[in-house]
Amino acid sequence: NDTATTEIYTQAFVGSVRCVQETGIIMKPVKGDIPIHTEGFWDMNAKVYHSLSEPYSAIAGFQLALQTKVDKAKTVLETACGSGCNSFQMVQLLKPGSTLCCSDFSQEMLKYMSSRYAVSDFCKNPNNSFELVPECIGQINPADKEILGKRVRAFKADNQNLPFINESFDAYISALSLHLVPSPTTMLSEAYRVLKKGGMAGFAVPGIEKESTYFTFFQNKVAKYAEEYKVELPKSRSMFYLGEDEAGLVKMIKDSGFTKVKLTHQTAILPLTTEEFMSEKKPRIEKIMKLFPEGCEKKFREELESEVEKTFVIGNELITVNILSVSYTHLTLPTKAQVQISVVAVSL
Repeated sequence: NDTATTEIYTQAFVGSVRCVQETGIIMKPVKGDIPIHTEGFWDMNAKVYHSLSEPYSAIAGFQLALQTKVDKAKTVLETACGSGCNSFQMVQLLKPGSTLCCSDFSQEMLKYMSSRYAVSDFCKNPNNSFELVPECIGQINPADKEILGKRVRAFKADNQNLPFINESFDAYISALSLHLVPSPTTMLSEAYRVLKKGGMAGFAVPGIEKESTYFTFFQNKVAKYAEEYKVELPKSRSMFYLGEDEAGLVKMIKDSGFTKVKLTHQTAILPLTTEEFMSEKKPRIEKIMKLFPEGCEKKFREELESEVEKTFVIGNELITVNILSVSYTHLTLPTKAQVQISVVAVSL
C-alpha cells in the first residue's frame, strides 16, 4: 500500500527470478518475511549487524585488503561495505593521495558508517575526509579531482549495478556478499568491468559449513524442532553453496574474465556471550517460529539459550565462522587464460 513496501517486494521478486535462473533453487520466503537479498532486509537489520555481526565480516575484509595489495593502489572499491568496520581499518593501509570508495545499497548501513567516521579522530587529520553520496547520478569516475585523494567516499549502490565507469579501480573488495546476491555472475561481471586491467579483486564467502558453528548450531536446533513438530521448513539456497563448491566457484570467476585465482580458508573465532548470540539470532527466531504452533517460540528460546550457555560459555567449543577468501587478477589476456589455484595473485 505504499511506495517503499512496493519497492522492497519488487526487488525481492526480481532477485528471486535471477536466483531460479542461475541455481534452479526457489527462494521461498516465510509469510511476511523480507528476503535477505533486498535493501529492505538490511535496512531493517542494520542495527544488529552494526553492533554484533560486522566484526567477522571485517576479519575477512582485512584479509582481502592484504591479498589484493591495497597499499599499492591509488583507487580502491569496497562493495557491500556495511556500516564501515572494514573500510575504517583498511583505509589505514592506503598510501597518501589514494582514495577508498565504498558502496552499499542499504541507506541505514551507510548512516551507521557515517556515524562511525563522525565520532572518530579520522577526519581530524587534515589529509583525511569522509563523504556520503546518498544518490548517484550518471557514471562516476574515481579519478575526478572531486574524488581522487579525498580518502573515503561512500555511495548508495547495488553490487550488481555499480555507478562507476569502466576500468576505474586498481583493487576491488567485497566480503561476505557474493553468496547473498541473487546473481553472483552479474556481481562478478560488474567487478570485472570497473577493475583496471592488471587490477586485483577479492571476495569472501562462507567456507566449510561444519566448521561454522555460528551458523550450524542454530540451524541444527531449528531442524530438530521441525522434525519434532512435523513442520516443513522452506527450502532456500544455502549460504555455503559457493564456498563448498570450489571448482564451480573458480569456473564462475574464470568465466567472468579473471585468472590467477587464489583460494584460502580462515576460521574466525567470535567471542560472543550468550546474550549477544541470542540477540543476533532474535530476528531469525521470530521469523522461523511463525511456522510452528503457537507457544513454541518461548520454549525454543529458552532451550537454545541454555544450550548455547552449556556448549560455548561453560563448555570448550568455540563460536566460529569458516571463511573462504578468493583473490584474482583482471588480465589483459583473453578470458580463456589459465586459472591457477593456490598461487599468489599478481598483476600483469
